[in-house]
Amino acid sequence: MSSFAEPHREYIPPGTTAPPNKPCASQDASEAVLVQSTSPRQATFLALPTELHTNILAHLDPVSQMCLGLTSSYFHDIFHFIYGSGADYNIRRKPFDLRMQVSVCGKHFLNYVYEDWFLRDCIDITWDRSLGELLAEEETLWGGLICCEGCVRYKPEGAYGRCVFEEGMFLKHRKEIGALEAADVEWYERQCKRCRVKLLMVFMDRKKEFFEDPEWVYEKESLGLLREKRGEDERERELEDAKTDEEYHAAKFNYESWESIFQRLSI
Repeated sequence: MSSFAEPHREYIPPGTTAPPNKPCASQDASEAVLVQSTSPRQATFLALPTELHTNILAHLDPVSQMCLGLTSSYFHDIFHFIYGSGADYNIRRKPFDLRMQVSVCGKHFLNYVYEDWFLRDCIDITWDRSLGELLAEEETLWGGLICCEGCVRYKPEGAYGRCVFEEGMFLKHRKEIGALEAADVEWYERQCKRCRVKLLMVFMDRKKEFFEDPEWVYEKESLGLLREKRGEDERERELEDAKTDEEYHAAKFNYESWESIFQRLSI
């Protein structure tokens, strides 16, 4: 777990006071046993009043909050009280991107959003392991899910199998693929089929991507692939037929969204 450090100066704790008469307001029997089975220092910390635990958790950086919240059902309840997320737990819910990192000195927090892009390549900052790396071995948390190194999301084993499009691309580009380094192949294999399809289309078929605006964003998200030029009548028809904001945006800016591509390829 990341150390108890002062949060990033722009980070504002979402809550500081424990809820009265809430389930997390008292430790149950299992937590009492945990206190007795730990070291004196750990037992002292666990024996603190719930209000102090809540204040401590609220002032931690989000990475430490997540890690501490996963240590027991007691801290799990406090974590959810602070974020108001109820009983359901969704690790992909913002602001908990698995790439989140805290600096080793504890003074900087990186959440891969527009405002903190300048921190990523700062040579004066040494970053601790990302949230995804810290939680990677938590089998009880992920169950049978596998982390994709492309989109950094945990997915079931079925999301990593070969697809028909991929097999066709292997035949089409067998010389280029055969010339790849072993490390590149291993990295490719650790990605889900959707991320692998993206790589094949962009780097093997030389398809041009369409990226989100604004232009000043340091790490823009790829929204899909640019399409061949089409007539104005076709464009107007697609705009009228669009059922979602994503479909409308894709028709307006002449690209096919990744979700549309994945649906077309049945992956």
